Amino acid sequence: MSPDADSTRRGVLLSEEGARSLLRPFEDAFVRAHLHAWEQWMELDKLCQTHAPALLIPVTDTTRANFVNNHAAMRIDVELSDVVTESMLKVSEALGFTTVLVMAGQQAALLRLKLLDGDLRWSNVSTERQKMLARQEMYEDLLTELGCEGTVSPTIVTCGYEINDENTAIKSISMVCRHHGHLEWHYEIFGEASGLVADIPLPNMPRPSSRVISKRAERRPTRDNEQRGSES
Repeated sequence: MSPDADSTRRGVLLSEEGARSLLRPFEDAFVRAHLHAWEQWMELDKLCQTHAPALLIPVTDTTRANFVNNHAAMRIDVELSDVVTESMLKVSEALGFTTVLVMAGQQAALLRLKLLDGDLRWSNVSTERQKMLARQEMYEDLLTELGCEGTVSPTIVTCGYEINDENTAIKSISMVCRHHGHLEWHYEIFGEASGLVADIPLPNMPRPSSRVISKRAERRPTRDNEQRGSES
């Protein structure tokens, strides 16, 4: 993509305000899907520690992230089915992993699920498709597969979760938009800044049902939109 084309693409990305308006009806569904997925992981951890500790020896952060992502992806379809909306909504595997397309008028977002680090970054295998997504590009054949050909090209938004330092709970869930590694915008939909917190038990403790608790809180200051290097 040429510099001019790159600049043009950045100019048509959804703004944070536009994303908040478009995605607000679906935020609770994404939160519930991630909390459900984390509970499944904690349940597996508990069972393994109780009955087969050796099974946990080769488990890595990547193993856990893949497990949680897969369960969240499976759950999101169920959670979204209860959302009443006039927006076009489509869950798809067209990119080789679960995405959720949301469209309303001339606004569109394509959401994917990721584990985030403290700088709101995620890890990918460096494929041509992932590089395309990092550039916020969508090829025509993919737009056709997603069912949005001939319309506005969707902004790629990552719905990602961060875990606490002890690896025992989801600390926050955020909507994040990057372009060539540059953090365009982000906002939290679960966590202290968003005003949503949840009871998630520690490993090997009695497990009450997960619940989401709403409270009023000021949002944390936005991180500086500094250039932090390209990201694929």
